[in-house]
Amino acid sequence: MILIIISGLISYSTNNTISIHIIDQEIYKERISDKNGYYIIYTDNENFVCKDSIWFWHFRSSDTYRKIERNKDYKVKVIGFRWGFATSYRNIIKILE
Repeated sequence: MILIIISGLISYSTNNTISIHIIDQEIYKERISDKNGYYIIYTDNENFVCKDSIWFWHFRSSDTYRKIERNKDYKVKVIGFRWGFATSYRNIIKILE
C-alpha cells in the first residue's frame, strides 16, 4: 500500500511540460517473441518512454506514440525522472504541440 502511495506522489510531483525535438523513435522489446514492449523516443537532449499511466488516466500510449514524427518539435507533458542506473526514463503522457 505504501509503495502505491509513493508511486502516485512521484508521478504528480514530477509532472512537467517541456519542449523537445524528436530525433528517432522505436518500439523496444526484450525478446523478438515478446508481445508487449514499450515505446522509446529519442530527442536531442534526453530519451523518453511513452507508456500508459494509471495516475493520469492515460491508457492510449500507442495513439500518443503514433502522433510523434521524426525531426519535429513538440511541447509535451512528462512525468517521472531519468535514472540511468535503473534504466528509468521520463514518460510522455500527452502531446500539447
